[in-house]
Amino acid sequence: SEKRLGKLFARALQLHPRNAAMWVRAASWQFFGMSNATAARVLMQRAIRINSKTKTLWHEYFRLEFHYVLKLLGRREVLGLEIPQGDGAASGATE
Repeated sequence: SEKRLGKLFARALQLHPRNAAMWVRAASWQFFGMSNATAARVLMQRAIRINSKTKTLWHEYFRLEFHYVLKLLGRREVLGLEIPQGDGAASGATE
């Protein structure tokens, strides 16, 4: 069950806080399995605080946020809402 797996991840992370793969797996389960972006984000931020020099965690955190943006864009498309375009400042465009 989801509740049992959540408790298992929590206990595993208490016992192995330096295990980057465990943090990534727990966050991925929250995001993709439970559709809980907030919990996944909290897990990744905590992992980075504990293991700030682990590049894999930074990479996976970026990946998670990228998937979140894709999810939001998909929702906008399904709802028929306009997808905002950048103003060019972020892309370096000049006039």
